[in-house]
Amino acid sequence: MEISTVGEWLHWSYANLAMAHSAIAAKAEKYGRTHFMIRSRLYAGLNRQSMNIGPLADDDRLKMVLPQACCYCGSRDFLSVDHLIPRKRGGANTGDNLVWAC
Repeated sequence: MEISTVGEWLHWSYANLAMAHSAIAAKAEKYGRTHFMIRSRLYAGLNRQSMNIGPLADDDRLKMVLPQACCYCGSRDFLSVDHLIPRKRGGANTGDNLVWAC
């Protein structure tokens, strides 16, 4: 495989992250056929623009950096990510605009 553009390099890097995330989520000791298929299909889909790179501020990343309690009431049940300023009103998908909420 030859990577010839910056876009292809970014797609390859993102596909590798997706492969690693899949292996970690499955608690795999080493990469298997399914993990390599995830990387291959995602890379191809990104290059032909039939797939998109998701936002970096996803639930899995936030679980590592934010306290796991509702910022409004302190509950630890039924949590999800909430935007302080909604995205449709111009709020960013960045850590300083995201909180846990029940």
